[in-house]
Amino acid sequence: MESTVLEIIDYQPEHQPWFEKFNRHWIEKHFRMEPIDVEVLRHPESHILKKGGSIFMATWRNELAGTVALKFVETGVYEFTKMAVEDRFQGKKIGRALAEAAIERAKKAEPKGLSYIQIQSCQQLLFCTAS
Repeated sequence: MESTVLEIIDYQPEHQPWFEKFNRHWIEKHFRMEPIDVEVLRHPESHILKKGGSIFMATWRNELAGTVALKFVETGVYEFTKMAVEDRFQGKKIGRALAEAAIERAKKAEPKGLSYIQIQSCQQLLFCTAS
């Protein structure tokens, strides 16, 4: 039986090294790591999951390829954060699939709003949507 090429799965504790690796690479490539980044990347369970958020991992042919987090801000409000796709997997629409999974999860929580920062060519664009 052939496996699915792209799959979006819920984060498990064993994914932490990849969550940190993917995000650390992206941040260091475009910006610089700050103490809060280090803390969140090392302890995503306590900073994101235990506070009501979600983390998704993408696999490409059963290999971890990317991640995104959906951070709980307040009742009905979530924030996209810590989205990264490993360089060798870019161009395969993995980021789009991760974003869609996060949006769908937020919609199930009946959000008042969803905010995220999309970074393209190191220019930040802030998008907010209200339901």
